[in-house]
Amino acid sequence: MIKQSLHSSLLLLFMGIFLFSAQHVYAEMSVTITSPADGAVFPDCSDILFTADAQITEGEISEVRFYRNNSSMGRARKAPWEVTWNSAKSGNYIIKARVKDDNGEVAWSDSIKIKVGDISNGEMLINGNFSCTMNPWQLETSENGKATMSVVNEWYFDDSTYLYVDIENGSSADWHVQVQQAFPLSGGHTYELTFLADVEEVKPIAVVHQEAREPYTSHWNQGVTIDGAGEFGPYTFECLVDDPASKFRFYVGGNNTNCMFDNVRIIDKSLSSVSAQKLTFGKGQPFEYELFQAYPNPFNMNTTIPIRLSKTANVVLSIYNLQGQLVKTLVNETRAEGQHVVHWDGTDRHNNVVPSGVYFYRMLIEQENVQLSRKVLLLK
Repeated sequence: MIKQSLHSSLLLLFMGIFLFSAQHVYAEMSVTITSPADGAVFPDCSDILFTADAQITEGEISEVRFYRNNSSMGRARKAPWEVTWNSAKSGNYIIKARVKDDNGEVAWSDSIKIKVGDISNGEMLINGNFSCTMNPWQLETSENGKATMSVVNEWYFDDSTYLYVDIENGSSADWHVQVQQAFPLSGGHTYELTFLADVEEVKPIAVVHQEAREPYTSHWNQGVTIDGAGEFGPYTFECLVDDPASKFRFYVGGNNTNCMFDNVRIIDKSLSSVSAQKLTFGKGQPFEYELFQAYPNPFNMNTTIPIRLSKTANVVLSIYNLQGQLVKTLVNETRAEGQHVVHWDGTDRHNNVVPSGVYFYRMLIEQENVQLSRKVLLLK
């Protein structure tokens, strides 16, 4: 009887210790981003305050750390849990917060999305208009390549800043001088590149998506000849691989000709479209039609409107003003299955420049009863 009682007491003691330990290990901890709101939009070069609410049922919170696109941007070690991002650069950002307790346990918040600058939702590059600073753009040289780069604060292209690359020694190959930034690639996605550039004399360059380390495999390589100031592209890249560590690069070596870049944009067209599907009978194969965000948007020189058709169709693409009046028909013809781009230079049907303002562009596929529309802002 004594042994049985002792056994029961030991069992209860063991269970108590276990329950206490489990309660300690699995103490509830949470963090929620309270500001900014999901979907918030900020101007270029803004100072953005991030705040969070952190809770724990047992122990102490040691820090709350904030992340943008998986890179840490700062931490708070005590309440209020907040961090300020100074001079935010244009781009689309996924923001998360992580709370850590004094035992090293962590918990993550749900993510929010914010946008800095007037860019498409599908814009993948950061600071493509070189506002505030050069970051995250980097200059890399190899062999005998030698160059510097700087942001010039003067109107030259379509805004008040641009990137100037001063090449002292371009060495013997274009890749010996590179301007680059990190660019994660997703297999099955289609990317479209445009940029503004100028050179002091005709200069061949290359634009490349490449592995960040050996063997430095190029996922895409496009040669471009710069011959005076202008917009280059769109260049389309259909990605077949996932490479979260990939880099986008301008190869600008091979000679000593200096060059300038601005408004560098890469649109992931799978992230920024409105679409319609029409089901057919028989095999039931859905046909999809997509109208993508025009870029640049806002614009003051010309803008590019991408579309995608999953089968050949007669396409009517037109521009309308806010009163619903037809401004210009850009396309009225049969287009084959696949990706297409259409340009609008801000003129009406008589080739007169239209006033600044908001315009609608509409894609009509009459035989399928499909009508898709989006907005674009013209600034003169």
